[in-house]
Amino acid sequence: MTPSIRTIGSFLRTSSAQERCFSVLASRKASSFAGRVDSIFYLIYFIVTAWFILVLGVLPVFLFLYRRREGRRVSYVSGNTLR
Repeated sequence: MTPSIRTIGSFLRTSSAQERCFSVLASRKASSFAGRVDSIFYLIYFIVTAWFILVLGVLPVFLFLYRRREGRRVSYVSGNTLR
């Protein structure tokens, strides 16, 4: 017996279902300063996510710019400039 879409939608609208689905990121607050800790966590999470998306967006550009081309010789650099 398959549940109807209306039944699933009403299940997801209840607060207990939302708590079960998002219990990892939206747990109950255990102290008075838990909201500030959660805010810092979300700030770090969104900054890291933005950088990750930026890197994934720029990666194809550099793959295209520095691809291997026919007729172009590789320039070898001798020596170590890090010492």
